[in-house]
Order: sequence, then C-alpha cells, then structure tokens
Amino acid sequence: MAASKEKWICTDPSTQQYGREIDLFTFEYKEGDGDPVEISILSYDYDEIESCINSYGYTLQRGHLSKTLRNISEAYPEEYLMVITECLFEIYES
Repeated sequence: MAASKEKWICTDPSTQQYGREIDLFTFEYKEGDGDPVEISILSYDYDEIESCINSYGYTLQRGHLSKTLRNISEAYPEEYLMVITECLFEIYES
C-alpha cells in the first residue's frame, strides 16, 4: 500500500476510501466522491494517536505485552505513517 503523491490509492474498497501522501507526515483521504480531507500526524498528540490506533488493535509502544495490541511500525514497517493517518481519518474526520 505504498503511497504516491500523484495517485489516489484505494485503502478500503468497502467504503470506497482513498488516500494519498502529501508529505512524510501528511496524507489526504476521501470516501467516494467526497471532498478530500488532509490529515497531519503533527496535528495530534501522542495520547490521541495512541487511543485512535488502539481502536484498530495497534499501539505505538514497542515491546507491548498485550495480546490484543500490535506495534504499528512492526505491522507496517514501510507504511505505518499512512496507516496511522488513515485511522485518524476514520475516527476523527469521516
């Protein structure tokens, strides 16, 4: 699911959700024909991000002992920033 600055990629076919990279910490998302929403990780604090991604079974913590949470950067080594912003979009913006 590598992001492209020029091309929208489908991140969730069931909701017709698309995303694309603006810069390292900022992505745009849209659902269907809706208007794009820009999401920057830098606009959220640690607790907001952690709470949000916990809802999807992920954590920012390394070596977390929970059987239900997985470190997001280990789950998506190349794309974890995009996955975080997608979670933020789904929880806070859609």
